[in-house]
Amino acid sequence: MHFTAIAIAFAGLFVPASACGCRSPTDGSHIVSASETCCYQNGADWAGTDCSADSMSESLREYDQCCHGNGLISDCDYPDPIGDIFGS
Repeated sequence: MHFTAIAIAFAGLFVPASACGCRSPTDGSHIVSASETCCYQNGADWAGTDCSADSMSESLREYDQCCHGNGLISDCDYPDPIGDIFGS
């Protein structure tokens, strides 16, 4: 029984984020206004205080760039095979 609880808790660490937000690079606070703007700019679904990552799976990089354009960071990762290869 304890093994099952531990296995479920451990598996939860590997679940991808289902929502994205723009955050302050200094204190990590969630900036809702910028998050919402970047969400709509990428044609994604706004879900309360975050942008649905599933609705913009093909534009996570653009969302990240939008956050950066506002002096913020995105809390959603996106695959960057070129950066992975060349270290950028």
